[in-house]
Amino acid sequence: MNQQKVAPLERDVVILLCQFSNRSVLECTHLAHDVLFVFTRYAESACSAVNDAGSTVSYVGHDNICAVFGLHDGIARASRQALTAAHEIGQALDNLNGGLDQKWGCVAKILVSIHAGFAALSYIGQGVETVIAAGPAMEIAEELGNQALHADKAFAISNAVFEAANLKVPDTNALAFSLTKDAVMIRGFALDAIPDEIAGGQRRNTRWRKTLVHASALVKTIIKS
Repeated sequence: MNQQKVAPLERDVVILLCQFSNRSVLECTHLAHDVLFVFTRYAESACSAVNDAGSTVSYVGHDNICAVFGLHDGIARASRQALTAAHEIGQALDNLNGGLDQKWGCVAKILVSIHAGFAALSYIGQGVETVIAAGPAMEIAEELGNQALHADKAFAISNAVFEAANLKVPDTNALAFSLTKDAVMIRGFALDAIPDEIAGGQRRNTRWRKTLVHASALVKTIIKS
């Protein structure tokens, strides 16, 4: 998708963060290049889900991925896009972990947090421009990830996202919690998964699986195509 570059600005957006929370644990019992493969596969899946949902990947770090929704859309659509992307990330993670459990007897733990709120935005880089975000929305999304970790859940989503998307919070396995940012109470929900109906129905995103055509035998034994 070609997107028009915008000047630095401040606005309401939706931040989606992914954290590979047990990378260091896996590195204690597995070779570094094997753990790197796991991260690469997860990162490719997450980035594809974000791009397919119509958004922008802000950065991919050692353990983390950040995406910004709402650069060119309203907050309602951005919230629905973020939930759709989170759903697809969860589906890809299930496939990844099915292979990991069969081959190595372990799983990759990925935390996905989403918040709709105010952020400062800018572009950096030369040639291929990258949007970066800072401010309350980013900070709250990071804290939501901490809440998911403490609750042993894969997803943590602020109520602001559900309200903006005009969606009800899932009834199944939703753990409510509160956190405070700048004297403002933020309500959130920790979830095991994003239900199909929340994401507008399950979408069949197979782009990342196509890369398996040229994968090594090791990769094919780990990942179920």
